Amino acid sequence: MPMSSTSIGSPRRAREVLVITRQDFDLPGKDLSRAAAVLTDHFTGLLHRGVLSRAVAEVILNPSRWSHNRHVLTVQVDVAARDNVAGLATALNTLRDGFRLLPIALPDQFTTTEIERLTSMVIGGDDLQFTTHDDRHPSHPSPISGARRARRFPTTGAATPRSPRPR
Repeated sequence: MPMSSTSIGSPRRAREVLVITRQDFDLPGKDLSRAAAVLTDHFTGLLHRGVLSRAVAEVILNPSRWSHNRHVLTVQVDVAARDNVAGLATALNTLRDGFRLLPIALPDQFTTTEIERLTSMVIGGDDLQFTTHDDRHPSHPSPISGARRARRFPTTGAATPRSPRPR
């Protein structure tokens, strides 16, 4: 059950691969809600410029880790890109750039040293989850069709989701 949640989306551009990255961050003693707000502000600018398809930063209770209940910051960034490599690179750079804003926005919570450790060793590390959906090959449909993708990855605003391709 999310304690605080911020989700922002924009219509998917006419690109071919959707790269979805998600990573949880265990940051004991930190104000995770304020950190999620800073990351959301960073994501908003990128969404308005069309760099990202969707971005979420939220605080969740994760009982499955560490054998006890613990709040973690979870971040998901979705990128529509020309290929998997470009999409993953954009998502990782978005995460790193967002986290580098934390010591500036929240100097009482984060030090530059902590963030450099996070950006160099943790972001993109073993805990990173990523999925791709490739629409380039109609004979190999992605696991989520265009219509289902529109429901699963909602957008905000007046734009309508694109309809699935005929088979």
